[in-house]
Amino acid sequence: MEGNVTFEFMFNNLLQEFREAETMKEVASHFGPDKSFEEMFRYFWTLPAAKRYLDFDLTLTTKSETEAEKLRAEGNNFYQKKNLSKALELYNRSIMAAPHPKIYCREKKALINDMGEKGIENGYKTLALGFANRSAVLLELEQYGKCINDIDLAIKFGYPKEQQSKLAERKGKCLMALHRQQDAEILLKSAIDDLANVSIDDKKKQTSKDTLNQLIQQCKTNEAADKISEELKNKKLKPEDRLLFAYESPPPPTLTESNENIPCLSSALKLQHDSDKGRFLIAERDINPGELVLVEKAYSSCLVLEPSITSSHCSHCLARCHNPLPCPDCTMVVFCSDTCQAAGLSGTHGVECTLLPTLAGLNLGKNPILTHRIITQMSLQELKEIIPKLKKEINAKYPIFNGFNESGNYISNEYRTVYNLVTNAGERNISDLFNKCARAVVITRLITQNNRYFVDENKEAYLQNEDDLVLIGTTIFTHLANIECNEHIITELQRNVDNPQDCGHLGTAAGIYPTLGLMNHSCNPSCVTYHHGDTVAVYAIRYIPAGTEVTTSYGFHYANNTRDERRAGLKQQFFFHCICEACDDNWGALDKLPSTPVLKVHGSSMPPRGSLLYEKILNADDQKGLQQYFQVAIEKFEQSYFKIVKGDVNDKSIVPATELLEFIDRFVNLPCKMYFEVQETLRHCFSLQTPNRFFKRDKYTGKPL
Repeated sequence: MEGNVTFEFMFNNLLQEFREAETMKEVASHFGPDKSFEEMFRYFWTLPAAKRYLDFDLTLTTKSETEAEKLRAEGNNFYQKKNLSKALELYNRSIMAAPHPKIYCREKKALINDMGEKGIENGYKTLALGFANRSAVLLELEQYGKCINDIDLAIKFGYPKEQQSKLAERKGKCLMALHRQQDAEILLKSAIDDLANVSIDDKKKQTSKDTLNQLIQQCKTNEAADKISEELKNKKLKPEDRLLFAYESPPPPTLTESNENIPCLSSALKLQHDSDKGRFLIAERDINPGELVLVEKAYSSCLVLEPSITSSHCSHCLARCHNPLPCPDCTMVVFCSDTCQAAGLSGTHGVECTLLPTLAGLNLGKNPILTHRIITQMSLQELKEIIPKLKKEINAKYPIFNGFNESGNYISNEYRTVYNLVTNAGERNISDLFNKCARAVVITRLITQNNRYFVDENKEAYLQNEDDLVLIGTTIFTHLANIECNEHIITELQRNVDNPQDCGHLGTAAGIYPTLGLMNHSCNPSCVTYHHGDTVAVYAIRYIPAGTEVTTSYGFHYANNTRDERRAGLKQQFFFHCICEACDDNWGALDKLPSTPVLKVHGSSMPPRGSLLYEKILNADDQKGLQQYFQVAIEKFEQSYFKIVKGDVNDKSIVPATELLEFIDRFVNLPCKMYFEVQETLRHCFSLQTPNRFFKRDKYTGKPL
C-alpha cells in the first residue's frame, strides 16, 4: 500500500472487505477464547485479504546536512539573543539531523567508526559544528565537564583546524574552572604549537597566541584559576536556564534482604496462589509504612514516541539528557552517554532503528513498540529453542511456579518470566482477539522487512520460512495480550521550585516488570511505585500485618472514582471483578469521606507486644488514653507537614507520617479523609526523594532560586 497509512486505516478497510464479501461470520469463527494464539495467527497470516489490506511501505528517515545546517542557524540566532534553553534544543536537533559516521559495537562497549581515530577533515563538518556550538551554550550554563566532551567530539568529527584554537581556549577555561590547571596548561601549549601549522591570517594567529599565552599564565596560580572560574559564572543566567541541568536521576535503592527465590522481592514478601486470585503476594511479617518491598529493573522498556520525549531522554536507560549523543543512523532517538549509545546500538535499537519511523507512523501505540523490543531482545534461534520448552512447562507445572527456572528461582531478566505473564485469553471477546491478531500480523510483516533480525551468527541475512514467521507472530500476539495487563507507565516527576506543592508526573515511557506483575490490585493499595530510569522501587503506603495481601493500584483508586467506575474500568482492561475492601464496603470518593476520624473499639487491633507502637501506647489502657496518643501523633505530623510542603524532605520528616499511618490503620475506622491526606503526604515525600525528577518554575515569577 502506497503512502503513509495508519493501522486503523488498514484495519477498517479489511473489515469493510469482509462485510462486502459477506465473510465476516466465517472469519470470526476462527477466533475466540477456545482457540490458541497459534491457531488464530496462522489462520490470519494466510488470509489473502489480510495480505492485501495489511500492507504498507517502510517510512525512511535519513540524516540531512541541509536540515542540520538550518537548525544550527536557528540555534545561533537564539544564542545571540541569550535564549540558551532554545539554542540548546535547536543545537541538539541539529546534531540529531547531521550525517554521522558508522558506529560498530563490540561487546556492547567498544565503539569504532569509519573515520579512524583522528577523524576526517571536513568529513562530518556539520556534525562537528553542531557539537562546537553546543559546547558554547554548555559553557555559559556552567556545565564544564559536558562542554569539554562536546569540544572533544567537535574535533573528532572534523572541526576546521583553523578555528580549533577557539575551542582550545574554551576547553582550557573549563579545565581551570574544574581546578585542573596542569591539564589546561598542557592543552594550551599544544594549541599554540598547532597554530604554526594552520593557514590563517598572521594577525589572527598572533591574537590567538596572545589569548592562549594569557590563559597559560593564569594556570600558574590557584588565585588566577579561581578568578577564571569566577568570571565564567554567568551572572545573567536566567533562572529557567539554570534549571536545565537541575534534573536528577538518583540510583535506585537496594533491598536490605531479598526473597530467597524471587530476588527482586523483599524477604518480607511471599508468593501464594489460589484458584480465584491466581498468584499473589502476602506479607511474611508485619510491614510498616515507608518500607521498601520491591526493586526491579524492567525486562524491557521503551520511550513514548513523542519528539519532545525522544529528543530529551535516553533511548536505552530512559534518563533525561539535555546534551545527548545521536543515533548514527536515524533521527528519532538519542543516548545519554557513549555507554548507553553502545548498548542501545548493539541491542534493541540496533534492530529497530530502520523500523522505528514506520512503527511510529502506523500509530500502533506503545504496546506494539514494547512488544517489538521484547521479541528482538532475543535472536530468532533463541526463540525457536525456548518457546516449545516454555509451552511444555506451562502444562507441566503448578500455576504458582510458571516463570520459575530449573533452579526454582523467578529471575525477572529471564524471558520465561515475561512469557508466562497472564494474557486473560479466556476472557477476551472475538473482536479484541481479532484486533490484536491483526496488529501481530502487521508487526510480523514489519520484522520481515528488517535485514537486522533475520541474520545468522555471522550477521548474514537469510530467507525466512513460514514456520519461523508463525512462531514470531504467535509470540507477538501473546505479548500484545499479556503486556496490556502487565505493563507499567514510567513517570518523571516535574517539580515547580516556586511552589513545591505543584508537582506532576509525566509519563515518559512504558516497561514490563515480571515481579511487579505478581502484585494484585486494590483500590486502597498497600504499596506505591516510583521509578529510577527503567528501575521500579515499590514502597509500603500502609501498615501491612503479617499474612495479609500486598497490593498496588492498577490505575483506579477509591478517592478518585466511584465503585461502579472502578469496577467497570478494571473489568474492561484487566478482566476481573474487584472485591477489595474499598469496593466491598463501597468507600466513597474523597469528597464523600468522613472528615472526623473515629477510633475502633479499644483492643480490637492492638499491635504485637514488643513493637515500637506497642511501647508507645502501652499505658493507653482506655479509649481516652488512645485518643490522647492519637492527638499527639497528629500534632507531630502537622509540624512535619509544613516543612514538607516547603520542599524540606528527609528521612526524619517522613517518620511522623509513617507513624500516624500505622496508627490509623490499626485503630481508626476506615475510610476517612485524614487517612488519604497522610498517605498523599507520604507519596509526595517519596516523589521528592526517590524518582526521576525534572525541575521547572512558574513562567512569570520573579522569585530568585
